[in-house]
Amino acid sequence: MDQVLANSELCSLIAALPDVDTSDLHGLELKQLTAIFEETLNKFRDLSHTYRSEADKCSNLIDKIKELNLELDQREERLQERQQKLSDGRFLAEYREEQHSTVQEVYHIESAPAEPEIDYVPVVRLQSKPTPNRDVTVDDGLVSKRLMTREEAVKSLIKHIEMLRKLILNYEEKVKNVRDKLRMVEEELGRIREAEQALLEREELVTSRERQVIAESVSNSFVGA
Repeated sequence: MDQVLANSELCSLIAALPDVDTSDLHGLELKQLTAIFEETLNKFRDLSHTYRSEADKCSNLIDKIKELNLELDQREERLQERQQKLSDGRFLAEYREEQHSTVQEVYHIESAPAEPEIDYVPVVRLQSKPTPNRDVTVDDGLVSKRLMTREEAVKSLIKHIEMLRKLILNYEEKVKNVRDKLRMVEEELGRIREAEQALLEREELVTSRERQVIAESVSNSFVGA
């Protein structure tokens, strides 16, 4: 019984890849070819896993960058509005109005009615046909098994080792490319973090100025009194 690549779409993809050398496989025994196939298959699976992991990491960082850019744009807009209110006096006017409203509310507190008690009976649904526990198995769909003669097995192993070698070269390039992209994305994220820190410092300055304006207003009100 020989192990063969099972995914027909994968086989079609492999056919379009550049040829690889398989001269080292000819003349080998079935046991040797089987060992080489297993080793090559494991190498491809490792590369495939690495690519998916790096690609997912890159995709997640890109999503994070989009979220951060949107958040920074919104914070920048709010900061500019706060700065404008400080400049034209609206901040102090709104603060005084808010303080006046707070004082008025103190003298008009009304008791809220109590919530009515609600009696309820919890509903329990019983599964009429319980699903039995099943063992969860993981199958990547790459390998299947079928019976064949020794000669067929040798030819099949050589063919599929060749296909795996093609895939390995292809995925080595894909891993390289996704890591290059990941590095650029991480650099972009670093620049955004720097911009976020600079924005935070500007926000703190505006907050400090707002507190100063309030303190000056309170001080002037005492002087006027």
